[in-house]
Amino acid sequence: MESNYSLSDLAAVTGEKNECFGGNGWWIILLFLFIMNGGFGWGNNQGLTQAQMQQGFDTQEITRKLDGLANGLCDGFYAQNTTMLNGLANVNATVNQARADAQQCCCETNRNIDAVRYENAKNTCDVITAGSENTQKILDAITCNRMADMQNQINQLQLQAALCGVVRYPNATTYSAGVTPFFGNACGCGC
Repeated sequence: MESNYSLSDLAAVTGEKNECFGGNGWWIILLFLFIMNGGFGWGNNQGLTQAQMQQGFDTQEITRKLDGLANGLCDGFYAQNTTMLNGLANVNATVNQARADAQQCCCETNRNIDAVRYENAKNTCDVITAGSENTQKILDAITCNRMADMQNQINQLQLQAALCGVVRYPNATTYSAGVTPFFGNACGCGC
């Protein structure tokens, strides 16, 4: 059974308003059907059959579903891309923060190393200074002891020189039995 439908009948059935051939690509299907069927009854008086009309609606429904699927995929990919970019931005921010933290740590470590070096140098200097002072004290004590020893030796030599040629008698001798070893060459200088 053949029925002839006009373009306004089709627009009323599909619920589309005059949008200058807009609205989900319906106009392409209609143009295709128009060319294939000889112009909806004009010219050779052939119109669209109900089956052809149903096929057009089915094709339009498939096109809408494909458009919805494409839009859904595009939205999904866009959302995934946005999420991934946000994630990468967060990773970049985390990496940058880690770099800043590592740099801060290195600076603090270098300052601590410098402080330890300074303390070591100061301690070494203190040890060397204390060692030098102690060595000087020991040398001064040795010098004083040598000076005292030399002064004692000088005093003994001066005393021997002063007593050279002086006859000394033993204080404990009560009798004389001749020349005693005490009276001859007492100073060792041949006197």
